[in-house]
Amino acid sequence: MVEQDVITKKTGFVSRSGGETKALVCFCGVYILLFCWLGIYSFPSTPYMEDYAYSYSVAKWGFWPFQRIHYNLAEGRLLNCWLMSLLVLMPIGPSYPYFPALTILLYAAAAYALTGTVAPQMSLRRRWLWTVSVTAVTLSFLFSCPETLYWRVGMPYIWQTALFFLALSLALKAFRKGRFGLDFFLCLAVLFGNGTLLETGAVVQGVTAFLLALGFLRRGDRTRAAMAASFWLVSVAAFLVVYLSPGTAIRMGANLRIPFLTRVGRTLALSGLGTLLSLVRFFFHPVVYVFLLFLPDIAENVKTLSGSLQSRLAPWHSVPLIAFWAFLMNIMGVWSLGGLLSPRMETLSLWLMAAAWFFFWAFCCRPQALLSRIRSSRFYARRWLLLVLCLLVSSNFTDLLGDLPIAPDYAAENRFREEIIAQQKAKGEKMAVVPLLTVKPRLLLFSDLLPDTASNVNLIYTVYYGLDTVKAVPRYIFDDTGLLARRLAGSPVPLQGAAVRGDAVAMFLLGNYYAPIDRPQATAWYHQAAKHGHDPARLTLARLYAQKKEYGPAFFWAFRSFLSTLRL
Repeated sequence: MVEQDVITKKTGFVSRSGGETKALVCFCGVYILLFCWLGIYSFPSTPYMEDYAYSYSVAKWGFWPFQRIHYNLAEGRLLNCWLMSLLVLMPIGPSYPYFPALTILLYAAAAYALTGTVAPQMSLRRRWLWTVSVTAVTLSFLFSCPETLYWRVGMPYIWQTALFFLALSLALKAFRKGRFGLDFFLCLAVLFGNGTLLETGAVVQGVTAFLLALGFLRRGDRTRAAMAASFWLVSVAAFLVVYLSPGTAIRMGANLRIPFLTRVGRTLALSGLGTLLSLVRFFFHPVVYVFLLFLPDIAENVKTLSGSLQSRLAPWHSVPLIAFWAFLMNIMGVWSLGGLLSPRMETLSLWLMAAAWFFFWAFCCRPQALLSRIRSSRFYARRWLLLVLCLLVSSNFTDLLGDLPIAPDYAAENRFREEIIAQQKAKGEKMAVVPLLTVKPRLLLFSDLLPDTASNVNLIYTVYYGLDTVKAVPRYIFDDTGLLARRLAGSPVPLQGAAVRGDAVAMFLLGNYYAPIDRPQATAWYHQAAKHGHDPARLTLARLYAQKKEYGPAFFWAFRSFLSTLRL
């Protein structure tokens, strides 16, 4: 009994004393609940434009006809479309705030299942500590938290990570049993579903299964090699279902008309740049390094995959492994759409890099010299404190703390906007004018309506509410009848007063106004907005300078914009 107490005190990752474990579970639980509560507390939040598009399309065409239309004209993500269509059958308003909490619950449940598979001897208390810790770290790590957690159309990117956990848990059980049982067939179903949720899932699963099949063949284990080959075939089938759909060809659009060799060259170049940016973002997170402090504890509780593999791997192999997954994700993004990864894809890419980092150190590489050095480090005894500090100072959590006080005001502005549209529709007006949001939370707000009635956001919003046009103007203009009339007539005068007072949005809008008629003046206003921290103005300047082949200023403003996306 005394010996067990000594082990309990020494082992910090999954064997803390009862009081400390409860405190850690409670901290991580509260951390997770705050992310869940933010979505509910801010009701009604503004859905992303694609949520409106799904709601309108399903209502117009019907559930099953829309599945066929979407596959033929939009994209081949069968499970994605089916789930989105199912969710929008619920009203966008009342059900919307609860989906972030359900998404987090799904992820935690999958992490709990994987924990039980990886370490079946782990106690219930330790498993809960592992689950809530992984979930809390993931929430702090999400690159595009607003789009992937608080907007319904972005949630499949987190659902895919949960399905990765579930598929891995089922595959490990099947490999452990070494036969084609229930776990094997359930894994096949999950792999196909995950592959048709997002095509990235099919590629990642296919590459992993292929490498496993080669490894089992090298060991002479034909049964397990056949199981891994089956997983690979299912992943390939899912990828082909998505990639060969008519909708995918339409979505890829002009990118398909580029000559093959030119497309390959551009894909490799942009993928290399995207990989570099992903690596910077990944290694910029302090939690990546704090995780290494837990390696001695992991080594005491989790078995390695292969002793021979462990002897061949060195710590530096972790960097090319991470770079490989980042490069693979960037190749998929660039090849499909011709540009760098979207925030959603970058979120998934960083999660895969983190998963590869964890599995490399946890199951493959455990040099005794490194473990001894970590144990003797003064940081080892404070590893849980350091992890808690990483969670507290992460940008997602600090943004959440900033959003909680203003969430009711944000909800009130959205209600006010909906009331305005209802009043204008009651008067028979088809050209709605609404105020721009003045309260802009960091996590809840992904995109607002724009003054440009032809923007995608405005167009989808217009169709959903049955209007002809929707124009958004700054609140001070909306509240002043005279200024509003002049602005609707196209005059820039109402914006100039706000720009002189330091309003970056007004500066950017003035840049847009002068862009077609006076390029130097437009550039000057863009410069003013960029200096005031307006990120769209920085990107606009980068594009303008690139068009003039002035690559120095173009790189400068693009880099300034990139720096604003680094989230700890």
